[in-house]
Amino acid sequence: MARRKKKAVKTGGGNGDLTNICKMAKFSVGRDDNDDIGEGLSRKKQRRDERQQEEEGEQGEQGEEEEESEEEAGRKVRDGEGGISVTLTDPDLLDCPICLEPLIPPVYQCFNGHIACSTCYTKIMEKCPFCSNVVYIRCLAIEKVIESIKISCQNAQYGCKERVSYAQNLKHEETCIHAPFACPLSDCTFLGSLEELPLHFSLGHWGTSPICFYYNCPFSVVLHEREQFLVLQEGKDGFLFLINNRTETIGNAISVTCIGTRSSKEGFFYNLISRGGGSSSLKLESCTEFAKRQAEDSPKEFLLIPNNFNRWNDLLQMEVCIWRMEL
Repeated sequence: MARRKKKAVKTGGGNGDLTNICKMAKFSVGRDDNDDIGEGLSRKKQRRDERQQEEEGEQGEQGEEEEESEEEAGRKVRDGEGGISVTLTDPDLLDCPICLEPLIPPVYQCFNGHIACSTCYTKIMEKCPFCSNVVYIRCLAIEKVIESIKISCQNAQYGCKERVSYAQNLKHEETCIHAPFACPLSDCTFLGSLEELPLHFSLGHWGTSPICFYYNCPFSVVLHEREQFLVLQEGKDGFLFLINNRTETIGNAISVTCIGTRSSKEGFFYNLISRGGGSSSLKLESCTEFAKRQAEDSPKEFLLIPNNFNRWNDLLQMEVCIWRMEL
């Protein structure tokens, strides 16, 4: 609490007034030069004392304000309102020394201080791989440090401003809408945000225009049996999809993926139909998987079209339909 400012008392009333009156009376009766000089020096000294008291009062108030500011800052830190900036010279310290993956609570340690993530803890059968100690306990100190650390998303250069906890960073980056995406064409080096990719593909590759389609509307595609993929683009929202073709010894594995990140609110469902002679046909219904670039490996679910099924001049003819659905 700030102290009340001390003010120098100036004579102007009460006993001080009486003293001045007496002095004035004395001077009026008679005074010599020495008295005049002494009185002048006394008045100068009084003024110096008054100025000194005022300055001390102001300095005292300023010092108290600084102390209050320091105390307030201290309270903010103690109350959790503030934080400190720390630089890790060795970020690998926050990784599991066994699997080298980022540590996520719960974290365990042996009696010699060697730590392990929960996944490795279950695999090593409670036996430390570094010292063979068989006793493990929770490492609460490391868990609290990990939970308190907040880091910037690695996609900050592409527009993400999120600061997430270290333990949730991988989960955030899997669904970050600012994650960079590569152009599906192998000879293109473009890398940009999901919003920039459709515009890049439509303006930057005039000779390879994607196949335009609309959700819930079936359409036909023709794919050469050696062609790795076809690019599809939805006519309204501009989302890009790939029809992937992986050549196997017994036929072609066909699947559909979406270039983007998985969302917890929506997804895509598709079906593929390959019709043979007569009434025979092959059909696949599945949810689209998500990818940031043209995948080298075929997705887990695919439509296998045998070598001797529905071929004409090495071309594959299919019907495709893609739905957008709320999850």
